[in-house]
Amino acid sequence: MGKTQNNAANRSAWWWIGLLLTPVRWVTGFMFLSAMLRRAVNVPAKMDPASPQYIGHKFVTFIPHALGIIKPFLTYMVDHGSLLYVIAVVFTIIEALVGLFLITGFASRLAGLGSALLAAGILAGSGWIGTTCLDEWQ
Repeated sequence: MGKTQNNAANRSAWWWIGLLLTPVRWVTGFMFLSAMLRRAVNVPAKMDPASPQYIGHKFVTFIPHALGIIKPFLTYMVDHGSLLYVIAVVFTIIEALVGLFLITGFASRLAGLGSALLAAGILAGSGWIGTTCLDEWQ
């Protein structure tokens, strides 16, 4: 009987922890979803390679600050505009999915992993550029 009560108490503790972390999941999800909405809905020129607002132009500013092996990859992407465009579109779609999954709670552990990988990729790609506004990457 004591073992059953102990399991119920453990489940209850995990339930409360999950409940307390729900706002963190929602805010993180909104951060990624809003990044996609800014690019695809609010300012569609950010996804247009012919536009001066094209998000691909940000990668040029990332190159001096990129960490490790990311710098040659960024240089290659900037030199090959069609690849840069494809990666920008794929990255935007992944951000949307991660954001939606975190907000709705669907596959939230997988979405949490996606969120951590996106954040690590953004950090490795942009490095620490101080107080410069990154516009798309919070």
